[in-house]
Amino acid sequence: MWTARDGLQQLIAGLREAGDKNLEQLKEAQGEFLELFSRFYGKEEYKKLVEKLTDAAFFVYEDKGIGREAARALYGQNLQGSVTRLEQFAACAYAHFLAYGLKLKEREEYRFEAMDLGNIVHKALELFSNKVIKEGLTWEELEEEKQRELVEECVQESIACYENTILYSSARNEYMIFRIRKLLERTIWALTKQLEKGNFRISASELKFGGGKIDRVDTCESGEKLYVKVIDYKTGSKAFDITAMYHGLQMQLMIYLGAAMEYEKRRHPEKELHPAGVFYYQVKDPLVEKGDSLLKELRPDGLVSDVEDVLKGMDRQLEGESEVIPVKRNKDQSLAKSSKAVSEEDFDVMLRYVRGLAEQMQERIQRGETGIYPYLLGQKSGCDYCKYQEICGFDLAFEGCEYHRMKSWKKDEVLEQMRKELES
Repeated sequence: MWTARDGLQQLIAGLREAGDKNLEQLKEAQGEFLELFSRFYGKEEYKKLVEKLTDAAFFVYEDKGIGREAARALYGQNLQGSVTRLEQFAACAYAHFLAYGLKLKEREEYRFEAMDLGNIVHKALELFSNKVIKEGLTWEELEEEKQRELVEECVQESIACYENTILYSSARNEYMIFRIRKLLERTIWALTKQLEKGNFRISASELKFGGGKIDRVDTCESGEKLYVKVIDYKTGSKAFDITAMYHGLQMQLMIYLGAAMEYEKRRHPEKELHPAGVFYYQVKDPLVEKGDSLLKELRPDGLVSDVEDVLKGMDRQLEGESEVIPVKRNKDQSLAKSSKAVSEEDFDVMLRYVRGLAEQMQERIQRGETGIYPYLLGQKSGCDYCKYQEICGFDLAFEGCEYHRMKSWKKDEVLEQMRKELES
């Protein structure tokens, strides 16, 4: 004997099982389930509910997009936005549609988030760079006392927009101000030490261009050659991944490098421009074991050119494992396999490949692609930390819902794949 509630639970279980079968298999379903279905469907008070349950059980997701006309109405004739926008599209076209098409935003809450910390630290670094320039000095020339004084000024100015509100609303948030100051002090110390170890000098900070803003551009002259590198400050734990770059998930650094080289070419038309490196610098204040190198723990992550002028330009005393670039020398002075170094030709391949990939993505956005097709690369997916999970309804239990499974390669394999695609 079943109550109506018991019967509905049994019906739902049967529908879920039936949803995984084709029509022929469904016809062979047990008589008890078919009898149960007809009993509920035959009662007026349950008919609409049964129809909804049946639709859900046999739901098949289809990617229809929104079409070029709707895309033009939403996004405009010319796409506006940062490189982050393209990386969002690569991660999941539907999340891009919700963010940049429908412009959905989370409800603002009265609390201090990790993003706020990142924004304040970025702003403080920008202010510090501007103040050093205004003083007519370089980072390396600053005395320790003056450095601390500027750090304090920059922290106070960067949190000015939160004054008398959230950052002063609790003892916890007051502690955040102290933490921001310590983070900035450690960051300035590490970035200064990295500059002191080599011959590269800061050419531009917070450099704006059509697709975004570059945190820092450094250059180094060697005869008629001018080497260019870019650094992007990150307050999260983002590591450089060349496979992710190939798939469009990390295009930022390479697009920034291209923009920085164009900027430097305008400033130095007489020079021969060469790529030197792309790096993420993780803003942190780590605890290290006794005897370990704090500078090595704060070493930027990315790719560096294997040209000797570049290697010496970033670390004059490069022997063994470098404390300031992700490179290690063998005893015979060759670069170890673990070194994140590539040739100038490889940099050219990456620059051209990423530029073409960005153009393809812009065309796909303008075509109106909005598929719920989140990426899956190793253990990471486009659904991780996605704020639209409650909206999209993505569920592998539904037919048609599946991940965009991306292949993972080693560095040399990725570069070879890029060459093949550029040739074709």
